[in-house]
Amino acid sequence: MTTKAYVTMVQFGSTEIEGLMDEQGKYYVAVTQVAAQLLASLNNPSKDVKALLGKGFEQFLKLKTELNPNPVNVVTLEQFEVVLTKLDRKGNVKAQQLRDSLVGLSLQQLFSDAFNIKFEKAERQQWLLQREVHQCNYNDRISHWLDVDGVPHAARGYIVNQFKTHVGVDLIPVNEYNSTQLALVNEAQASYEAMRMLGANHQQALDVLYKRSSAAKYPPLKLVS
Repeated sequence: MTTKAYVTMVQFGSTEIEGLMDEQGKYYVAVTQVAAQLLASLNNPSKDVKALLGKGFEQFLKLKTELNPNPVNVVTLEQFEVVLTKLDRKGNVKAQQLRDSLVGLSLQQLFSDAFNIKFEKAERQQWLLQREVHQCNYNDRISHWLDVDGVPHAARGYIVNQFKTHVGVDLIPVNEYNSTQLALVNEAQASYEAMRMLGANHQQALDVLYKRSSAAKYPPLKLVS
């Protein structure tokens, strides 16, 4: 299914790119925009961007806009940050300039401003705080228990989604969560770790999280043996 998106220009210092917002208020960048701004070749932008996103990336979401009658491949803001970071490390001057322009800011903030979406100071600070907590703790701690359980890297994306369904947050990239959803994930992660340290296995800990959650909106994913 192809979703409709709205388009506006997003300012990155002296650079402008076309930002996209879908009907649920989530932000994206067209792959062609990524290529036009950052890549030397425009021959096969989807293939080039997919390569930058790495082996774990499966397929692009497609959005329709008033600027193009055909659906276009897009990346989330989280994926756009990954592309920027990898190109910056490769010495891409434009990527370095864009990352420099983001110092002290977030893509979420810039896109909200461009689309005139209210993103109050207190909400922004709470969102940044919860994201910082998540980045500092979540990946390392969850990865530790996945290592203990011997979960192969190819299966870890499924395990992350399994965790989300038991907590009751959306099945979208964590970077797109608001402060409330980030807080839910951070609190659940701390509870999960405590239960594992007390001897619970992965599924037992998730079952407790699901029973506690008042926000669960998906049937909990189970491990496939």
